[in-house]
Amino acid sequence: MKAKYKFPVKGRFIENIKPEIIKASYYELSDEEIEQTAHYIWLYKSNNCDEHYEVNNIINQKNSWDEFTAIRSLNDHGYRKRIKGITPKFYAIICKVLDITGDDGATLKEYEIY
Repeated sequence: MKAKYKFPVKGRFIENIKPEIIKASYYELSDEEIEQTAHYIWLYKSNNCDEHYEVNNIINQKNSWDEFTAIRSLNDHGYRKRIKGITPKFYAIICKVLDITGDDGATLKEYEIY
């Protein structure tokens, strides 16, 4: 089944990063999840980000969370405030692919997929 999601970047980026995403996951991922994860990684790299929240801010500024329906979540880091971001599953995958550790922010207390 072909994913309905349209990856905004042309070229070979998704083909090159797809094996890394699959290898970094402990779960079988759908085409949509792979493409959206690749898009998130592309935003991280193309904007020279150092922290995950920078990508989230870019997505917020563009009001484009609807392009990440398979990986997005509302996250609570203990402030009883739901912040738009990605689920822990995809956070872990992206950290592995980018060979980075999580930032020094507050630990995630709970999340809700939306």
